Amino acid sequence: MKIGGYIAAASLIFWSCSLGGGYKTETEANRITIAVLLETAETLEQMNDSAVNRSRTLRAERLKEIEEGLIENADTLDAESAALLKALSESGEPYHPFSVEKGTATARLRRSAAQLEALNRDLTHNLIPADSVRYYVHRERKFAEKALNKAQRLQEYVADEREADAEWHKKADRTARKLMQN
Repeated sequence: MKIGGYIAAASLIFWSCSLGGGYKTETEANRITIAVLLETAETLEQMNDSAVNRSRTLRAERLKEIEEGLIENADTLDAESAALLKALSESGEPYHPFSVEKGTATARLRRSAAQLEALNRDLTHNLIPADSVRYYVHRERKFAEKALNKAQRLQEYVADEREADAEWHKKADRTARKLMQN
């Protein structure tokens, strides 16, 4: 009986592997997406984030200086001054290290690639019910798309950081002058 069970299991595995070609289009698209995910993760990991981290730190310090200057000059802010300070603070965000965002985005890219690889194994071996294949493929590709979009936004952010930082400091100077006049 045990040998018959092993033979039945082996033939079932062989049969399911031979049928695994039914999702070649999906698995090939997943392979291409995996390659893009991993390439993007490597690009993010190699990105030098020290300049972005430094500019964020300098913005936070500059904002703190402005706030401290206001506290020295007055006990409370009027509504207009508070709104100006709030707008300046929001325009300088985020203040936390860029390396944290970069690490999170890279982890999402790698996790998405691993999920797509697992999905490909399942598709190849027909381990997913036929009526659920579309759902799983769509879900994993959507996650991959979100991870890639976030990575792209971070790359664009780094490319625009120097100009945006200079503009923020000009705005900070104008705001500080205006607030100190009140």
